[in-house]
Amino acid sequence: MYTAVNKTSYVSGTPVRSENVLQIKSPYDNRIVGSVTLANKTHSVQAIEMAIKGGKKLSRYERYSILEKTRQLLIERKEEFAQTISAYP
Repeated sequence: MYTAVNKTSYVSGTPVRSENVLQIKSPYDNRIVGSVTLANKTHSVQAIEMAIKGGKKLSRYERYSILEKTRQLLIERKEEFAQTISAYP
C-alpha cells in the first residue's frame, strides 16, 4: 500500500517553515497521497533575490558531477519516484 509522502519546500537551500500545507490528492480516487509546505511572498522574494545574486561558477566537471549524482539517486529511488508520480495503492 502507498503511504502519503510529506515533503518540506526549500528556498535557497533553507527549509520553508510555514503552517500552510498543500495536500495533494490522487486524481484517480481523490485520496491524499502527499503534502508539501507552501512558500509565501517573503519566501518568493528571497528566492528571486538569491537567483539574481547568482552562485558560484561551476566548472564543466562540477556540473557533470552534480548531474551524475542526481542520476544515481534517481536510479536508487526509482520505485519511490514511481509511487509518488502514479500514487497507486
